[in-house]
Amino acid sequence: MNRKHNPVAIPSSVIEQIVGLKEMPFEDLKSFWLEVYQTEPPTNRRPYLERRLAYKLQENVYRQQNPALLERNQKRIEQLLKDTGNPRAAGKIVPEPGTVLIREYQEERHEVTVTLEGAFDYKGTLYSSLSEIARLITGTRWSGPVFFGLRSASKPSKKGGAK
Repeated sequence: MNRKHNPVAIPSSVIEQIVGLKEMPFEDLKSFWLEVYQTEPPTNRRPYLERRLAYKLQENVYRQQNPALLERNQKRIEQLLKDTGNPRAAGKIVPEPGTVLIREYQEERHEVTVTLEGAFDYKGTLYSSLSEIARLITGTRWSGPVFFGLRSASKPSKKGGAK
């Protein structure tokens, strides 16, 4: 399938805003987030806030320049969700954004925050799965949802020593 892609021209004022995010004092960046998203920032990680704000600024330009396309896409997404069901319900456990998962392991407390995109922030680094973080913490392969208590183990674990 060969579709012609017509890029949207991003006004220089928006480009200047995006470039200016890096120079903006952090408190101003958080205030800008609040203005744009109407909610407090979900994290204090500056690179995350800059990326999401830059994306949102571009999204707003696309919305203004081609609202019909965005409306069609939204209807397609809604129809796909209706036809196939919510992918979150298909077995993959993804807590709501802003959720903080806490696990004490070997007398150390570990906190993981769920981001707006469904990624996981652990000690200032974003991970795509809880299992990555569980492996980092323990040094062995774990089911992340089991390690953080979101799901029980489906069979007795060899790690626990029980037979």
